[in-house]
Amino acid sequence: KNDPAVAYNSNETVYAARKTLLRLTGTPVEADTIVRGYISRLPTAGTLYYANETGAGDGVITLAAGSMVELPHGSLYIAYKYTGAQDLPEKDGFIYEDSFGFRLLDASGEPGLSIGAEANFTIHVSVGITACATSCDSTKVASAQQVTEDVSGTVTLYGKDYSDSPSQLTFVITSLPSHGTLTDPATSATLRVGDSLSTTLASPYSGGVAVSYLSDADYFNYPSTMYNGTDLGLSEDLFKFKVQTANATSKATSLSVRVKNVNDVPILNNASDSYFVYAWGYSDDDTDNPKYTTTLDITNVHIDDVDRNVDVVVVYIEAGKGLLTLNPNHLSAVDFTSSACFSYSAWQCKGDGDAERKMRFIGQPKDVNLALSRLEYRCTTPSITDTVTITVYDGDGKSGGCMESDDLDDVNCCSDRSDGCLTASTSFTVEVGEYANVAKENAGCSGWCLKVEVAIAIVVSVFGIALMSCVGCYARVARKLRRREDELATDSSDSSSDEDSDSSSDEEEEVDVEAGVSNPDADIIDTGMTVDGVVPTKSMGKGGKKQKKK
Repeated sequence: KNDPAVAYNSNETVYAARKTLLRLTGTPVEADTIVRGYISRLPTAGTLYYANETGAGDGVITLAAGSMVELPHGSLYIAYKYTGAQDLPEKDGFIYEDSFGFRLLDASGEPGLSIGAEANFTIHVSVGITACATSCDSTKVASAQQVTEDVSGTVTLYGKDYSDSPSQLTFVITSLPSHGTLTDPATSATLRVGDSLSTTLASPYSGGVAVSYLSDADYFNYPSTMYNGTDLGLSEDLFKFKVQTANATSKATSLSVRVKNVNDVPILNNASDSYFVYAWGYSDDDTDNPKYTTTLDITNVHIDDVDRNVDVVVVYIEAGKGLLTLNPNHLSAVDFTSSACFSYSAWQCKGDGDAERKMRFIGQPKDVNLALSRLEYRCTTPSITDTVTITVYDGDGKSGGCMESDDLDDVNCCSDRSDGCLTASTSFTVEVGEYANVAKENAGCSGWCLKVEVAIAIVVSVFGIALMSCVGCYARVARKLRRREDELATDSSDSSSDEDSDSSSDEEEEVDVEAGVSNPDADIIDTGMTVDGVVPTKSMGKGGKKQKKK
């Protein structure tokens, strides 16, 4: 006895309003072949057509209730066309689910028409038109379209009508980008949600329709990492659109926009244009204190980088006289020694960031800011006005002081550096006072002390004595002069011998001052000269003998 052929339940996705070729499948139970197919149930929202493996015909399959229709001998193909409404809401990506029934006959069952049981053929209907982000050619992989930061660029929208009677497509914006503005190029009108482009697209739909995209100021999403590889957390901007005809509307699709970074001029900030510090003389008396500091900590210089550290910059710092030191806690964040520092003949890195008059290094702007967060300045030359200049080189061009674009792209591709090597510079002055130890001594000098200074200056001028007395010595002489005045004001009844003694003492002190020799409790006399920034001093000998007036 022959066992009837078994028909397989099947399913297929089709576009609405378009004939789609379908193949009926199953298997014979015995070693046999399937020779015929029968339609046992018609679809509810579509039409079936006679067909073969080469295509669909125009003959419509009709079926009376409770009957079957035999397909042409040997054919297991039919065509289906959805004829229902296309403005239905989508569910799971489809607007309608249709089905029909079929049965199969194998060769052994043919004499007695032993036809197998009915199988179900399910049809998922998609709207007959579609919107495409890059191309509606199924062989192309969708990818982001690219524009440049801060420049109006063109992106292209695509669509296709798959129906048997393709119509012109209208493009409708359904959501706006988060970081940019859309404009209709034909009218220059800013597009909003629900707006249609004035340009339509006709079959064969190959060219697409253009729309203008302008990113927000300084927004970019490519590159998406810092120069050192740290993820910036950026994603491509996107908006959505759909296409429609008089009879159908596609579901919305997303178009991703890659916004390429354009290198911007760095902004170098400095909150102050002048500073003051005492000269540093390598002396124990020059240890810093709040009143007489010899070390200046500059903490308000930093770079504002809207390019978010996607590239490194070159930094050059120079002082006229003083020595500069970067923040030692972040010195390792910048580069003084890598091969990138010595790749070009036009410039090379200089110094190591510790007590340098000139230095040049490479770093991401955020790392440069760490190194500059405490820029230390010291100077061994007193009573001068020094100038410190900081210059940042950012972009492409070794001759201008920057790195080459190809070298930057080798690490983090790819910014637009077509503007070349961009620079930013700031300068500030440092008023360097006298040596701190001298300043501390001068702070106690006033009144008689100042009068003695004037007197000695006159003596030096008249007699050409190249000698400056130390301030401490001036103060002691002043005290002696004040004691002398007190003695002269004593009672006039004092003995003549006491007067002679006072006079002798006074003369001895005058000889001491003129000879520049201190008494045994004297300290040091400053010569006023410096050697390599150090104040040389000489101790006045204690062996100087007083000459009594004869």
